Parts: sequence; structure tokens; C-alpha cells
Amino acid sequence: EYSDALRRGHGAYLLEQDEKSQDNFIINVGALPTGGISSSAGTTSKYVQIAPYTIEFRCQVEKNNVSSVSSTSHPIQIDLGQENTYVIEFSQQNIHLDRDILLDIELANNHSNTIVAVESGAVMASFTPTEQDCQHARNNLETTNQFVFIIDCGGSMQDENKIGLAREAMLLFLKSLPFDCHFNIIRFGSNHKTLFNEITVVKSEENARKAEQLFNQLQADLGGTEILRPLQWLEERSPWQGRS
Repeated sequence: EYSDALRRGHGAYLLEQDEKSQDNFIINVGALPTGGISSSAGTTSKYVQIAPYTIEFRCQVEKNNVSSVSSTSHPIQIDLGQENTYVIEFSQQNIHLDRDILLDIELANNHSNTIVAVESGAVMASFTPTEQDCQHARNNLETTNQFVFIIDCGGSMQDENKIGLAREAMLLFLKSLPFDCHFNIIRFGSNHKTLFNEITVVKSEENARKAEQLFNQLQADLGGTEILRPLQWLEERSPWQGRS
């Protein structure tokens, strides 16, 4: 429709959402009429370098585990009068749209790195290692690391090419594993399948090649989404002594 409108000489506008970053939009403007000035020498108008478009900004940040909020891009003011939230606004008027708005939200030192939510029939757990956790792992050189990847291969992973994204991520993880580690891969859906029968095996060239073949053929073909059984399989096979 856009191309047809251009061929007919009409003004046309096409707005598209960027597929890679969903918050960016691209607008194409076509078939604009010529300007009304007959000669550039006949005008005394000055070229406008900065368009007079400004922006108002208001943001609410929950106070839970937040120690401070600041901005390196704009002057801001923070309303501390609200009970549960900080209210952030610009401290100056007529802020131009010439750069991104950056907010630096600093968390309290005692914030929890584990989040657990329990609902009827569902459990969600999210764990983010702290800097101290990572440092402890680096210092503990006598421990052999075990990596177990649990991959959802249920039918819903076919939507929006989620299985394709999982495939790319797993190939990247595989290439990043050190050769002295141990690993295994568990796919699950209505049932679960392990690449190796043992809880983990050493990352040799042969075992890495088997994993890469599995990832290249990864499909969303295992039915439903039953994650409990692969977790039970892991629980029954504790890590070997000297491995984490």
C-alpha cells in the first residue's frame, strides 16, 4: 500500500517496529510536496539547528531494596514523600530530545539475590550469583565444575522461534565451557531425555561433538511442559565428591 501510494503521487507514511529491539520504531515518509519558496536567494530565514521539541519525564521506582537514584544524563529531582515509591522528574523545564535519559538505580547491599514466588500449581525461582559468589568459585581451584543444562523442548517453544533462540544460546554455552569440566543436557516436555546416562561426563572432544549434534537438531517436539521430573532425576543423583 505504501509503494502504491508513492506511485500514484500521494503522501505516504510507513511506521515499522524494529524486530531486534522492540522499543525502536522506524518511519518512512514519502512523496512530500515541494516547498513554497521559489528561490533560496529570496529568503532571509535562518536555518533552524535545534528543533524546539521538549519532553516531560516522570518515573516511579519502588523503594524496596533501593538505596539511591541518580542520573548522569539529566538534572532530576526526587520526591521522597511517597510511602512506597520514589517519584523522579526533571528539575528543569524545556528539556530537549537530544539524548537518552539514564537513571542509575543503586540497590542496597543487603538485597536478596534469590526470588521465589509460589502460586496454585506453579512455582517460580530466580537466582542471580553475587560478585562474592563468583569470586569464591574462581578461588576454589581444586573443585571441578559440573554444568547441567535443562532445556524446555515442549510444543510452546515453537512460538516466536523460542527453540531457535535456545539452540543458539546452547551452542554459545557449549563453546564457552572449559575442557576440564563435566556437563550434561536434559531436554524436557511431557517426558525428559538426558544426553548422557551419568549425571555428568567430562567435556571431551567426542562428548562436545555429541552435544553440538544434539543442539543443531533441537526441536520443540516433546509435548507439554513438565519440569518436575527432570529436577527429580537430578535430585536423585547428587554431584560427585569434589565437584560443584
